[in-house]
Amino acid sequence: MPAFYAAHYYLGDTGVYILMASLLALVFSSLFGMLRAVSYLCYSMAQDDILPERFKELNDMQIPAQAILLVVLVSLPIPFIGRPAIGWIVDTTTFGATILYGFAAMAVYKLAKQEGNKKYTILGGILLPITIAFLVFLILPMFSGNVLAPETYALMIAWSIIGLIYFNHIIRKDHTRKFGKAILVWVSLLAFVVILSLTWSQRMNEARENAVIKDIFSYVDGTADSKTLAMSREEFLAIQQERLRNADQLSVVMIAGLFALSLAVMIANYYSVRKWEKKAAEERDRAEAIAFIDPLTKVKSKAAFALNEKDYDSLIAEGTITDFAVVVCDVNGLKKINDHLLC
Repeated sequence: MPAFYAAHYYLGDTGVYILMASLLALVFSSLFGMLRAVSYLCYSMAQDDILPERFKELNDMQIPAQAILLVVLVSLPIPFIGRPAIGWIVDTTTFGATILYGFAAMAVYKLAKQEGNKKYTILGGILLPITIAFLVFLILPMFSGNVLAPETYALMIAWSIIGLIYFNHIIRKDHTRKFGKAILVWVSLLAFVVILSLTWSQRMNEARENAVIKDIFSYVDGTADSKTLAMSREEFLAIQQERLRNADQLSVVMIAGLFALSLAVMIANYYSVRKWEKKAAEERDRAEAIAFIDPLTKVKSKAAFALNEKDYDSLIAEGTITDFAVVVCDVNGLKKINDHLLC
């Protein structure tokens, strides 16, 4: 390795030890930095009732120890599943980082526009399409080539579907309607799953086609195993065609299954939101009935009069109505009537 060679050439073994210590410091700094960032993200999510309450607790040093423990427990098995799998998991962070940068750019754009800050409105408007372009570059292999392994796309598909399912768990207990309808989020996730599935299928088909081509070459040049070489050319080619046909059928089934699963979760999310909307509408109607109707006389209250007055003022200002009349009646001795004659 050039860096180690240079360190050893100029400083001997001491240079190698210094470089190793520097690299070890880099690794630990990255680990601690990521651990701190992700644990505080979990802590913030717990404060927003996305994660259980215990993850928003701070210890005596004001550190979210439970959130840190969660990240450690989730991350601990990863080094034991093999070096290639670690590479796939690391590659998925490119998707996550791109989406987070896009979310941050959108938030900057929206807040700056509300506050009338032209500088940051323009900045957010520039950064948002850039992050979208990076995401398209990552998803579509026609732009990125073979940068990401097929397993990376599979992991992102699984992660997105888990996100849809967990989001259903969140909105089912979203009494305060904190997350709104979030239709755009669901549709975006569904489209994301479909596009990733198509890309994954394409990459897997490419791998199978390369394997078939390799087997054909080995059959032609005589390096294949004896059992394969004993086949006739027609029989061998028929087997290869069947392999490709089965691969195509499997891809169609996987894409259809993933789409159906994502769509089913999205529909479940929609009905969960509809349930809370219906309950909120019923509570609003009850509150309006209490606020606008006198429970004793069943006559509309002064609050109802003020609301109607505001509506009529708007209609008059718009020119929708021109002729109108207001009748105000004052009944003397109403309390006596209410107390003795109404039941």
